[in-house]
Amino acid sequence: MSAFAIVATHHLKQGKREAWAALAAINAVEARKEQGCLQFDVVLPRDRPDMGILIERYVDEAAWNWHFEQSYCRDFMQAIETMLVDRTRVLCDAV
Repeated sequence: MSAFAIVATHHLKQGKREAWAALAAINAVEARKEQGCLQFDVVLPRDRPDMGILIERYVDEAAWNWHFEQSYCRDFMQAIETMLVDRTRVLCDAV
């Protein structure tokens, strides 16, 4: 069985990338402690100052859903809401 992965792209309001990155880093540190989390990376495209990307991999989709129930994830999602212009999620099977 393959792992579950997600690539979340956050399109940010001007001047919000550093604040977003700081909050995303906290979320990533906590997520990596989760039993079902295999990978959680925060990346900043060099040529896109209006974008931040989360690359996440879990043992299965249930583990990803459990991640969203954690207080640090809910806090992150709430804190960044006013920083976002848009967001996209690509759900994947990791092979």
